[in-house]
Amino acid sequence: MDERTLRTLEFAKIKEMLAERTATSLGREVVESLMPATDFLEVQHRQAETSEARRLYLGGHAIPLGGLHDLRPHVGRAVRGGMLEPGDLLDVADTAASSRRLKRFLEEQEDVPILAALSRMLGTFSHLEAEIRQAVDEHGEVRDDASPALAEIRRSMRVLQNRMKERLESFVRGPAAKYLQDPIVTIREGRFVVPVKIEYRAQVPGIVHDQSASGS
Repeated sequence: MDERTLRTLEFAKIKEMLAERTATSLGREVVESLMPATDFLEVQHRQAETSEARRLYLGGHAIPLGGLHDLRPHVGRAVRGGMLEPGDLLDVADTAASSRRLKRFLEEQEDVPILAALSRMLGTFSHLEAEIRQAVDEHGEVRDDASPALAEIRRSMRVLQNRMKERLESFVRGPAAKYLQDPIVTIREGRFVVPVKIEYRAQVPGIVHDQSASGS
C-alpha cells in the first residue's frame, strides 16, 4: 500500500491511538511496526482475531497483562556470559508469572479459537519462577536464605556490625563526647560515623566521610 493511501486513511493517527492503549513497551513496538495487510485471507484472519479480543473486552474480562517486562537486554547479557542483577532476575520471574497467568486465562475462555491458539505458544516456567522467588524478594534484594553460605555470611556481618556499633556507642558516651556535635552514631555511605566538632577534628583520629556546609 502506497504512502499517499496511508496518509488518506490517516493510518499513522490510528496507530498512535492504538499505541496509547498498549500495556507494555513491546506492545507499542508491535503497533509502530504495523502495516495494513493486502492479502484477503490475512485481512480476514486479523479481523477475526480483533473480534475475539473485542468480545473479551466487551464481556468485562480483564486480560492479565500486568508484570510483563522487556527481557531482551537481560537475555542478551546472559547470552554474552554477563551476570544479571537481582532486580533483573525479578523481572524474569514477574514476566514468567504474567505469561503463565495469560496462558491460563486464554485457555479458559470460550469462542476465541485464534487467541487460544496464540496462548499455546506461551511457555510456562514455573520451576524457574519458583527458584528466583526463593532467592530474590519482592524488593529485588537477595534473600538471606538464598543459600546456606550466604545465610552464614550475612549472620556474621550482622554480628560484626552490632559489635562495631556497640564500640562506637561506648565511644560517644565516654570522655571523647566533648569532641562531638551530638553523642550519636549515624551512617554515611554505609559506614557508621560520629559527628565531630570542626575545632576538634585533629583530636579525633579517623577518616572524614562527610562534612556540612559550615565545615563540621
